[in-house]
Amino acid sequence: MTLNFIDIEDLEESVDNLSDLPDIRELYFVGNPFTDWEYWQDYLIARLPTLGRLDGTDISKSMKMAAR
Repeated sequence: MTLNFIDIEDLEESVDNLSDLPDIRELYFVGNPFTDWEYWQDYLIARLPTLGRLDGTDISKSMKMAAR
C-alpha cells in the first residue's frame, strides 16, 4: 500500500476492503497522505485484528488493546 496516495477521506473505504482479507499480517503505508493523521496507526490496528506488523514495526498485544 506504499505510495497509493490514500487521503484521510478515503481511509475508511480502503480499510473496509482490507478487512475482507482474513490472513493479512503485514502492511506498509509509507507515503500516503492519511499518515499525517495522529491516530492512523491505532485506527488500522483496531480495524485489522490479524495485522502483526505495520510499516515494519511489530504490533504488540498492548498496542492492540490501546488501539481498541
